[in-house]
Amino acid sequence: MMPSSIFITVYSVGKATFAMLTGYFDDSGTSPTNRVAVVAGCLGSVRQWERFNERWKSLLAYYKISKVHRAELEGFKGEFSEERGWNPDRRQKFLQRVHSIIKSCTYIGVGFAVTKADFEQIIPPDVVKEIGGVYGWCAHNCLIQIEKWSDAHNQQDPIQYIFEAGTHGAGQVGKMLGKLYADPAYRQMLRIKGWSFQGKDLLPLQAADVVAYECYKHCENQILDKGKRPIRKSAEDLFRLHDTDYFWFSGKEHLQLWLDERNRGLEASQPFKGLGRKTE
Repeated sequence: MMPSSIFITVYSVGKATFAMLTGYFDDSGTSPTNRVAVVAGCLGSVRQWERFNERWKSLLAYYKISKVHRAELEGFKGEFSEERGWNPDRRQKFLQRVHSIIKSCTYIGVGFAVTKADFEQIIPPDVVKEIGGVYGWCAHNCLIQIEKWSDAHNQQDPIQYIFEAGTHGAGQVGKMLGKLYADPAYRQMLRIKGWSFQGKDLLPLQAADVVAYECYKHCENQILDKGKRPIRKSAEDLFRLHDTDYFWFSGKEHLQLWLDERNRGLEASQPFKGLGRKTE
């Protein structure tokens, strides 16, 4: 059983040739008051990210800002304050350009989310410790989604993963990746070349921030609050049809099923047994 797709749309793309892929990811929902934990970002080739950097730098220069921080933009804080001329209309036009760059310079957006309360209720502390916590869980499932995309497109090359440094979930993600990489079978299956944690001065991590924020807001509004608010126009503008295959939400049923399968087949050499592939 798969967790629920965040966006109920199906789209497929043809085969392509890939070279030197890198995924950039950020976490969202890290405040204790946030109900949802999210890890999300984008996957692209070196050539795509080079083109992204050129266009992103030009965008920052045009708007006279140092970096894109999606939460600050939403609340008109920091460099996006009303005192500096920002308002809803300017924000919308800016986001259209931001989204255009992300969509034209990456292969896919990827994200995984889970309700924190459900995760804490269902997953025992000893298992939480092994999988790195709620953000380790979400990040690993992002790798599973990229594996699914790679299999569908006959992409066999190892992938470099970059996560934002200093976030609440960074330690959990690092622990999870270290355990996966230590197992040759998982390292090969998930095509893990390596990983690092870097600051938001690395421009693609600003794109990951945008994707993670929008993924978080969509989960909160459309899944937890059952669509009491309309789907955000910014989400409709950002997410491509084929992205919707790679954004997933893990609910209570999926968490319990994964735990049951793990407990039935637990092996010391397979700390993540049952995660992702076993629930398809």
